[in-house]
Parts: sequence; C-alpha cells; structure tokens
Amino acid sequence: MEINQLITNLTPLYNEYRKNRDTAVPVEQIILMWKIGDVLKKFLAENDIAPHALYRQIYGKSESTSNVSQRSYITREFLGRSYRIRGMFKSQKEIRDTFPNLTSLSHFREAMPFFDNPKYKLVDTDKKELIVVLNSQKPNGFKTEYVADLQKKKIGKKNSRTQRLNELQSEKETFIRFYNDVYTAIKNTSYEEALKKLEVPPSEFIKALAQNTGALSADGLKMYEMEVPATMNTLWQEYADLVSLLISKENPIERRRFRRLIPADRLVRLSEMLYALTDEQSFNNLKAK
Repeated sequence: MEINQLITNLTPLYNEYRKNRDTAVPVEQIILMWKIGDVLKKFLAENDIAPHALYRQIYGKSESTSNVSQRSYITREFLGRSYRIRGMFKSQKEIRDTFPNLTSLSHFREAMPFFDNPKYKLVDTDKKELIVVLNSQKPNGFKTEYVADLQKKKIGKKNSRTQRLNELQSEKETFIRFYNDVYTAIKNTSYEEALKKLEVPPSEFIKALAQNTGALSADGLKMYEMEVPATMNTLWQEYADLVSLLISKENPIERRRFRRLIPADRLVRLSEMLYALTDEQSFNNLKAK
C-alpha cells in the first residue's frame, strides 16, 4: 500500500472523529482512534518504516516549513496517540468494557501513560482505581486533580527538567502549526480571504483565545474562561485544547515550561494576530506594521 492510499483509508475515520468530537460519547471517540491505530499497525507491519517517520509522511510538511506541500491534516500527535491506543487494547469491545461511563476524553488522554508507558504503567489495584475514577460521576475538577496528582507522584519526581520539556513537544508542534497557518493567512491574503482560509470561528471566542494566549506569555496575567464553539475545524480545536489545558493548571510550572519552548514574544505576537481576525480595521493595522 502506498502512502496516498493509506491517507485515503485514514481520512474518513479522521473526518468522523472531527465531525463528532463535541457530541460523541468519549468512548466512541477512543474507538475511532483505535480504528485509525489499527490501520497504522497493519501498514507498519507490512512496510519497513518507523512509526514517527510514517507520521511525518502522512502529515506532509514540517510544521516550521512553509515551502513543502501538506499531504493531510492528520497531525503527527493525533496519529501517535491513535497508534498508542491500538497498543493498549486488543479489541473495541475491551475499550467499551473498560470505559462504559467515561465522561471526558481529555482525562483519558492525560492518563494514557498509566496504561501503556513501561515506566509508569499501573497494575492491579492502582489500575482498577484509576479506571473507577475515570468512569465515575465525580466532578470533572476532581478527576483532573486526581490525574494530575498521579502524574506528579508517578512521573514528575522521576523526570529531569529536559525530559519534562520533551513531554510538551507535541504541544510545541501544535502551537507552531497554528501560528504558521495564521501568520501565512494574514500576510498573504485580504481580511475576507483570511477568514475564509482559516475558517475563523466567532469573534467573541477569538477574543477570549487571544487574551489567554497573551496571558501565557508571563506569570500573573489574568486568564479568561472560554466557551469553545461546538463546530470548529481541527486547526482551531487543537490550539483551543492546548490553551485550555495550560490555563487550567493552578500551578504555573507547566506554563513556564511551555515558555521555554515557545518564547513569550511569539505568544504575544499570536495574540495580536488573533485580535486582528476580529475586525477588518485591526487586520489592516497589523498588516501595516
């Protein structure tokens, strides 16, 4: 099978995931990712290629490169996560049996190292307790703190500062990809063309996203609640998820780590570009700088 055919096979599954990501039961989204991982697993078994090299070929261009064509919008981060999920569960039935009442995909995503990482994988009672919490009807805030505490106890004390930065590599790539797409659209098109090219969501959401992006540039800046629209393309959804995750942390340590990967001036610049998408005058003023 050629790469183009592989992308053709993956795209309907990925589109279904994107289309239903705000309405589907979380376990069904995990199953969609499992299916994508299953396609990847079969391709890897038949071809002499490393997983990360395959992900780069599927996505196409490097996120920091503007003169290389992009093959698909299926990001390397998403592909890697889907392949990991395929390795965690032998069947779709096992996923449904394990998470019959899962209320949040993000909680599962944060807990993934405890299911598949040899260093941190939980077993026996500890694993059962984690699954019970993820399936429980406890408030989302409780679950977020529970998983965060596990990360601190099981992962945080063992990792060096460099290793902790490596854990944010996918977040760095998400930022770079989003920044480059917004920058290119503003630089090369008119206001109306940029809105169309980027499939821009409502301006009130963009303002909140811009404020929170700017707030990530330094400690102590005010962060705002964001009501994320139900229908956004993957470009916006992945960046909104990243910002939501970073601003949700009570402890600023992870935001500081993120600033070691993404300079504060880039965060401020992206905030300005987002504001420029809210009205034509702001857009033209930014272009004139």
